[in-house]
Amino acid sequence: MSSTTTLTITSHQKRPAANHHATLAAKKQKTVITLAECDVNQPLLDALDDLAAAMATQTRFRYQAAQIRKVVAALADLKTPITSGTALASGKQKIKGLGKTTAAYMDDFLSTGTISAIQEIKNNKTSSNSKKETPTKTNSKKNKSSNNNQAETIQIDDDNATGNIIHINRAPILALWATVVSQRQGYTREEALTHAKWIQVVTARAKGKSLGKFGGGGGGNNQGGNNNDSTTTKDTSVNVWSRMNIPVESSVAGRRFAVMSDGAIDAAAMERYLKKALGHDLERIQETFWKLANSMDPISLRKQAFDLYVEIRPDWQGWGKAGKMDLDKVCALVDLNSKK
Repeated sequence: MSSTTTLTITSHQKRPAANHHATLAAKKQKTVITLAECDVNQPLLDALDDLAAAMATQTRFRYQAAQIRKVVAALADLKTPITSGTALASGKQKIKGLGKTTAAYMDDFLSTGTISAIQEIKNNKTSSNSKKETPTKTNSKKNKSSNNNQAETIQIDDDNATGNIIHINRAPILALWATVVSQRQGYTREEALTHAKWIQVVTARAKGKSLGKFGGGGGGNNQGGNNNDSTTTKDTSVNVWSRMNIPVESSVAGRRFAVMSDGAIDAAAMERYLKKALGHDLERIQETFWKLANSMDPISLRKQAFDLYVEIRPDWQGWGKAGKMDLDKVCALVDLNSKK
């Protein structure tokens, strides 16, 4: 049975809890609606949505927030990966409504994996509120008492007795697990990141089709077994994940990097994506995944990679929504393998 823990957060202005949760629900809804036609562009669109949401909280940025949302809607229709915001702000590729400022935000994300302006806007708002509401020395006790009376109570689900339940979207978990699986096959981290990105995109595409989110109707194979990105042969593909044949290009050094039909995959960008998506949980999730991978021989791991992912992935809460992933379940699989 789930239990709840009550956390009390002091705020200077009381905010109705119902409105607060409605706002969060609206943000989640928008994230689901803004779906990129090209899966590779989804993290960028999500970041721009976050930027628009941050701007919308301040009057002087609201017009710009509305413009960014219009640009996001236009970018969602692009069928090829976005590699430069500046390139889409002018010339033949010009996106209507996309100006130099928004293009700069896009380039910031494409090079760093985040839009620094989001935090700057949030910090600016916090700073402004602090200046308005800082109590004078003579009234500090009175104001402190008043603030305590305006404390906001939030109910937080606390069925996490061991601290190993993580609320996370499925996409980064799939990408991290696929990276570990590929590395266990003997590939470098850089190679594995490109393999994982390919697996993530193809799996998301298949899932989206099965849900009717993308064109092509239902019945998609979530393993992405039907590879439409290229004809694969022993010389042009690798198999690190169940029945998937991943198209690759070999470097001069002999490394085999995955490629999509529309171009190469940026391993560094994938690394930034994992760090941003998983945050402070990245290290412990990755460590647990490695324990599971090392509890099996590489061939068995390759054959069972997808089935294991089904066992350990977050529960389904809807397209684009976070679910619960239990690391204790991963540890149980490690223990089970050690007894074989």
